Amino acid sequence: MCLNPLRAELVTDAASRIAKITFSGEIGSRAGFEARHLHNALQGLGSYDALFASLESPGGSVFEAWIIYDYLIVGPVYQHPSRVLITGECAGAALLIAMGFKEIYMESHACMRFEPVQLSNTATGRRATKAVARVIAKRTKSDAKEILQWMHERRTLFSEECLNHRLCDAIV
Repeated sequence: MCLNPLRAELVTDAASRIAKITFSGEIGSRAGFEARHLHNALQGLGSYDALFASLESPGGSVFEAWIIYDYLIVGPVYQHPSRVLITGECAGAALLIAMGFKEIYMESHACMRFEPVQLSNTATGRRATKAVARVIAKRTKSDAKEILQWMHERRTLFSEECLNHRLCDAIV
């Protein structure tokens, strides 16, 4: 049985309907969340005016993360205001999910951990690592080579460092 650590709810007030998503756990693992979970959850909520999410993930499947990122940027995030709050660790492939939101907030103790994509085909893994670095560099308006260096060093940046590097918009 596959548990789904992705939770969704609709928060409403007199003026708006806000879709609230909670991502937690590994991406694509047996006990983790998958792209279909996000799609089904948002479809189940019906219409909404904004998308807010919280994210804590050690990473996981870059393929599932890429599908989620793509879904976010061409669907809900393109159509609505969106914000993600990183509540703990956001690592590896989970960085792609964070980059899919218009605004990224971090709790003061939260961190982003950069690491290369590990695939059985190392050449494909290197290409995927470069693609992820380009997505992060584009959002932060920084150099992809610097992001690649962080990934190869498996660097961890805490919230203040993330803010300084424009990886997040605010610390809460």
